[in-house]
Amino acid sequence: MSAEDETEGAELIGTLRRKKDDHGMFEDAWKNKWLCWIKGDMLHMRPTASGLLDGAKKGSFKGARETFPLTLWNVEALAEAKFCLIRPGGQQVRLRADSQAESELWVKKLTESMSKAKKEKRDMGHQHAMKMAQQELEDMKRDKEREEQRDVERTRERLRALKEEEMRIKRLEQERKEREEKDAERERERERIEAEM
Repeated sequence: MSAEDETEGAELIGTLRRKKDDHGMFEDAWKNKWLCWIKGDMLHMRPTASGLLDGAKKGSFKGARETFPLTLWNVEALAEAKFCLIRPGGQQVRLRADSQAESELWVKKLTESMSKAKKEKRDMGHQHAMKMAQQELEDMKRDKEREEQRDVERTRERLRALKEEEMRIKRLEQERKEREEKDAERERERERIEAEM
């Protein structure tokens, strides 16, 4: 991928010097130039072969691109056109611009991009929490409706059982009456026969 493809749509692009952490005693810690660009919620950096932005734009790169998610970093302005990316936990990336004005521009843009990225992340988290809460409410509503339906079914079942019991009692009462009538009929028949004798 060419530099132009990588940096297309960048909000800010330029070359910065990055301090080398493991430099030698007599080595210039700031000698390496990096092509840097802010795109979306990321800061991208790639070391340049020539150290010049014009050369970098022509594709003269060396080394792999590094990417820094802006939601995970903060920026701190330093003296002498320097600034520092700081990650919670202590990790730091020290950078230097060619002028104080350029350094201030990078700090301003990074601060804005970091704030925007972190707000979007918070908003996404809030939206996710709201969605989960809404889902929980819907689940509770469905559970309540199912429980209410079960209550209705249990009530209907109890009513059916009561009606069946009522019908059984009526049937038993009818059978008892029929037996009593038959017994009374037999008793009248017996009395008639005895009277004729």
